[in-house]
Amino acid sequence: MDLKTLSTDEVLSINQKLVEDFRKSNTPIFPEGVKSQNLLESAVDRQNAGWGEKLKYPTVAENASTLLYGLCCNHPFHNGNKRTALVCMLAHLDKNGKILRGVNHSELMNLLTDVAGHTILIKHPKIKKEVDKGKFSFDEAEILCVTSWLKDNRMHEIKRGDKPITFRELKRILARFNFQLENPKGNSIDLIKVDSVPKFFGGFKEERKKIYSISYSGETKFVSIHSLKEIRKRCALEDKNGCDSSAFYDWEATVDSFIVEYSGILKKLANK
Repeated sequence: MDLKTLSTDEVLSINQKLVEDFRKSNTPIFPEGVKSQNLLESAVDRQNAGWGEKLKYPTVAENASTLLYGLCCNHPFHNGNKRTALVCMLAHLDKNGKILRGVNHSELMNLLTDVAGHTILIKHPKIKKEVDKGKFSFDEAEILCVTSWLKDNRMHEIKRGDKPITFRELKRILARFNFQLENPKGNSIDLIKVDSVPKFFGGFKEERKKIYSISYSGETKFVSIHSLKEIRKRCALEDKNGCDSSAFYDWEATVDSFIVEYSGILKKLANK
């Protein structure tokens, strides 16, 4: 599989999504925006560093690590650099068919703070010895520490198919196919088909038809895999209808799911 990297625009979109999500919290990302475009591009370009066609960081773990490192240590944004770095690393792994599984959240937070504070080598004495011998530069060694952390039974292959997304992202995705989630009542919400039908005397009118009711627990809660499968079936948005998982899910839904799943760490990183 060819290595997939994040673009500068994708990193910017992740940062903006974090800004929006944290704007009304007690840990807003403020001031907002890019502090240095050059430092941002330098952090992103680390993924493509190398000689000719040979990348310096050719594996998924190495490449995701150098992106995390660059965004943490370059401080390209006025605020929220560690939060942006974490979500970008998760998105990078996802692009390449990888996911973190069974990770202790406090351990993951410590990784981010150790990278940002340049203290990660303390926890990897063997790698530090190689630095002392002149085998690696300081930043190369720190990236190697992150890579080692990712490979240490934490990075796994993604099982393709339906995956958890939030209700707010499901609403946005369904709107692309002319479906809506409306009328939340108690613990359920209606799935509506929206059609544009011709009027008798010309023109068109909107026609709305209820298809199904699903369990609903709130905008930022995850939709169950069972519900997702049923929704895709009832909306004819399955593989057999020409709508496979890559066509149904999209970049924004993936990023949103990471922000919700790791919200606890992201909040704590704001104070580190």
